[in-house]
Amino acid sequence: MKKTPRKKPYLHAPAFARKEIARLKALGLRFAYNPWDDVKSVSHITPRAYCIAKPASQFAVFAVPSCDREPQLVGLSNANRTTVQHESCQRVKEGDWCSLAYVSTDSSGQPVVLEILQPAKP
Repeated sequence: MKKTPRKKPYLHAPAFARKEIARLKALGLRFAYNPWDDVKSVSHITPRAYCIAKPASQFAVFAVPSCDREPQLVGLSNANRTTVQHESCQRVKEGDWCSLAYVSTDSSGQPVVLEILQPAKP
């Protein structure tokens, strides 16, 4: 009888550690999305994304390194960019590293910036 191989765990950069993903998901669940909506779920978490363009105050374009993409998107060439059009982009500047996620509420869902990552101190 042939055994089916077990799925390997994520072999991504340390940003995809379970503890980090759980922290980002908890951050998304506390996200002040709308005062009248409750956050129902947080999915498609991107631990690191680089802001390559900021064409408007509430709009940003991010480049996602291949090591931080979800496993099903690693081979796709058009999956290296994502856009966020939400008020969470207001403090983001071109050149910032950010954490992103898709936040769903009772009435809608959209990608948001969870946090702006601070550079490591030397």
